[in-house]
Amino acid sequence: MPSSTSSSEHLYPDARLPAARGGRWVVVAIAFVAAWFVGDRLLATCCQRLALASNFRFSRVYAGTAAAEIVFLGDSRGVNTFYEPAIERTCGRKGLNLAYNGCSAAIAAILLEDYLDRHPSPAAVVLEASCARQGDELLKSLRMFAAESPRLAAAVEAREPLLARAAKITRLYAFNSEMFLRAIYYLGRGDQAWINRYTINPTLLAAAEAARGQPLALEAPTEENLAAIRRIRDVCRERGIGFRCVIGPYLPPYRARLTNLDEWKARFTAATAVDVVDLSAAVAESGAFADNLHLNDRGAEMLTPALCDILPSPAPGTERP
Repeated sequence: MPSSTSSSEHLYPDARLPAARGGRWVVVAIAFVAAWFVGDRLLATCCQRLALASNFRFSRVYAGTAAAEIVFLGDSRGVNTFYEPAIERTCGRKGLNLAYNGCSAAIAAILLEDYLDRHPSPAAVVLEASCARQGDELLKSLRMFAAESPRLAAAVEAREPLLARAAKITRLYAFNSEMFLRAIYYLGRGDQAWINRYTINPTLLAAAEAARGQPLALEAPTEENLAAIRRIRDVCRERGIGFRCVIGPYLPPYRARLTNLDEWKARFTAATAVDVVDLSAAVAESGAFADNLHLNDRGAEMLTPALCDILPSPAPGTERP
């Protein structure tokens, strides 16, 4: 009677075949991760070099090519209050506008200290003071420069820990922002003429006029920003740099609504020991504004002579760029 099995038959599947296939998948996975890791680092290095080669304002800070006599700081109101081409032409002072949309005083302090690490001291630093109400959302974009700045890296780590960890896993993630695209845009061209170039639309202007009698409180400065302004003050004193804080113009009917402006300035000065130059009513024409909060290019030109009057003079015998 034949046996139910023979030497040519197998009661169980050959376990070596799945093991071999599994081994190949492990090799493929390792190769993929290695290729991704190397590619991520290589592309991130290329992005970093592109960013530092740009004429974008923060790129120039970290490339060490932004020497100026006057450094301007602030948020979007600073962008449109300090029009560098007009300042250089009218005041005869070479400026650098480091203001940026959403930039807080705390971030401005980091940018200034990083600037001073890489450049000669300017004659003056001018801060548009209303940035003292801003938060630190801009750090999400500035993380693209964290590799160049231990201060920025520490700030991102403290305030945006998830982003900081993600950027360690994939360095390309640091360049996933509008700011990197802006840096690419300014390759081969300067960004100091960036300003609003349109006039407030009639509907917004009519709404502002209609609301003129409705009281409005200016948002209070935060303690973190006030502490940062004190740090800017102290750094400037140590280096013999003049320091000014100004409040740039508001659209006239909007400014008329601000019920606590004097109180705001008093609180700011009490907390920082820095006087505020109030230019909030220095431009009276509505056509010189882009909206309630921001001048346009025409308004910035109109404001520039008043800025010239409040800029600190260089110290005698001090060489400036």
